[in-house]
Amino acid sequence: MRGRWDCALGLSAITTTLLAVLKAGDHLLVCDNAYRPTRNFCDGLLAGYGVETTYFDPLTAPVSPNCSKPNTKAILLEAPGSQSFEMPDIPAIAAVAHGRARW
Repeated sequence: MRGRWDCALGLSAITTTLLAVLKAGDHLLVCDNAYRPTRNFCDGLLAGYGVETTYFDPLTAPVSPNCSKPNTKAILLEAPGSQSFEMPDIPAIAAVAHGRARW
């Protein structure tokens, strides 16, 4: 019973948070190793609300060009990756998010 409910609770936490901080016209960055239901939510419901999602490789994110936009409002990471267990460079991505570095 634990596995199925854990997944539902995690997805609920992610979707509720994103719905609270994003609005039409916003841009969201999501690591490309995100849990499949999270991707479905971004590509379905959020897209329908006018939120653009860009997926990025969490292992090369600090050097990925053209990921961040002026209307980027959030970055969603999974650490470790949902299926692949890779670890992104969280300090480097946080520096980008806080405007101390560029992608």
